[in-house]
Amino acid sequence: MRKTDIGGDNLKRQEANYERQTSEAIDLLRFPLAMMVVFIHSQGPNGHPNDYTHLTGMDITNIIRTLGTEVLPHIAVPAFFLISGYFFFKHLETWDWQVWKDKLKSRLHTLMLPYIIWCLIYVLWTKYLKVIVLRLGAFVIKGKPLDDIVEYLNTVDINWPHAFWDSFSWMGGANWLGVDVVNTSPELIPFWFIRDLIVVILLSPLIYYLVKTFGLWFVGLIGLFLVSGIWPNIHGLGSSAVFYFSLGAWFTVKGHDLCSSLYNYRWLFYTPYLFLLPVMVYFDGQHTYGGKDIFILFGTLSSFCISYYLVKQRGMHKNLFLVKSCFFVFAFHYFILVDCGHLIRGVIGLSTPLQISICYVLQPLLTITTCVIVYYVFHRFFPRICKVMTGR
Repeated sequence: MRKTDIGGDNLKRQEANYERQTSEAIDLLRFPLAMMVVFIHSQGPNGHPNDYTHLTGMDITNIIRTLGTEVLPHIAVPAFFLISGYFFFKHLETWDWQVWKDKLKSRLHTLMLPYIIWCLIYVLWTKYLKVIVLRLGAFVIKGKPLDDIVEYLNTVDINWPHAFWDSFSWMGGANWLGVDVVNTSPELIPFWFIRDLIVVILLSPLIYYLVKTFGLWFVGLIGLFLVSGIWPNIHGLGSSAVFYFSLGAWFTVKGHDLCSSLYNYRWLFYTPYLFLLPVMVYFDGQHTYGGKDIFILFGTLSSFCISYYLVKQRGMHKNLFLVKSCFFVFAFHYFILVDCGHLIRGVIGLSTPLQISICYVLQPLLTITTCVIVYYVFHRFFPRICKVMTGR
């Protein structure tokens, strides 16, 4: 055998090993990212510390909340966008319309169908079923009349198209031009991620062409739009989705392994991330005029490096069941998060900063545990339904 053949085989084995380790690292990261989404929505007590000269118990509680909700977990959705872009173009030798149509057909099952099902269930539950159940419980336990159920149902008014697309909105601060940025979501708020992902996948031929032609120049331009907040106000086409999906696509299209490539430059991500961390806490994770998006970028890239280190250097492996439960945790947690909070606060109380801190930490943990248990029941006894609801 020629030396060139041996060298080629060694290179292929090395590339296959990198790909295996990257896949393992990404899977290892998935469940912690799903947990972070739950923490983002676990708001806890309102108010932030403004004066760090006297750190009272409530100040420390607010710092814990700022770290756990406003700062650390906001890498979750960008990381999921990046992973989606990376795998969407993986193992493609050519790109044409037939490939795109095949990808769309696959995403009908993995994204569109679960999106419709979960949004529909959430609207029906919050607008009808939950209220009816509570009123029936009041009738059985306290003997209250049922007339108000009919009155309530007559007052329900749902704009169905908006409920599945942009019925909820919140302010995202001012961009570099001083214009307020408005974010939107369907009624099931976490599913703005799925909505935006569906849109960028529909635009994937254009993204592929721009990434292949202009490379990091295109990705960097979208990154500038993201940081500056200067972006068209199109519901479902957010700059974060386009940037991170395109960044993930760049690694695949240009033939770079995601995690091993990032790991070579890990200190370029760790250093600014650690430097910006106390700055983000000081500004409550919000009022930084683009600094938050820079911080999130370094944090997102750092998370892949850390996961790759745990796989490559420490030999850690994913828990396959937890990986499979990620989508269910992401989708179901919003149904029960508030109720889990009421339960925790009812048991522990909110009289002291320590109690508030404990309640803040336990609410998402109880929610995540409940989601995993419910997923196990569905996975064990209703596997076909579970497959459909979690996109296979």
